[in-house]
Amino acid sequence: MSVIALNFFLPIYYQSPNLICIRGLYQYCAIASRIHFKIKYDNLGPDQRRGVWEYFLGKAATPQGAPVYSRSDLESLVEKLLNGREIKNLTSTAQVLALQEGAQGTMSHLEYAIEAGEDFDRDVNGAGRTEAFNGYL
Repeated sequence: MSVIALNFFLPIYYQSPNLICIRGLYQYCAIASRIHFKIKYDNLGPDQRRGVWEYFLGKAATPQGAPVYSRSDLESLVEKLLNGREIKNLTSTAQVLALQEGAQGTMSHLEYAIEAGEDFDRDVNGAGRTEAFNGYL
């Protein structure tokens, strides 16, 4: 399960409510206590994830062309239990990596972004998560 939280903190910077979509928020009590309205929703199913991947991969073109990936590449991406925000962030990160190389986006760009994110999650969610998280600050 994931949570969408309607957030009213930081009113100085924002004139309207903020939506935050996160997993594991409740381990950070200082943030969790400032959330006023919470909505629980189910994770995306495989067909939904496939649609989200196809949509954001379609938007991740570089001047050299659209991203290059096979049907089996797409299916391996669909197997990863990610939400729409995570998929969007991964495709935009892969696009930036490809732009930096002056190339079309490829599966290797996505794999690099995915691996970096998984490393971060392991550090933050593993033993001593607060200390590991502080290492990224």
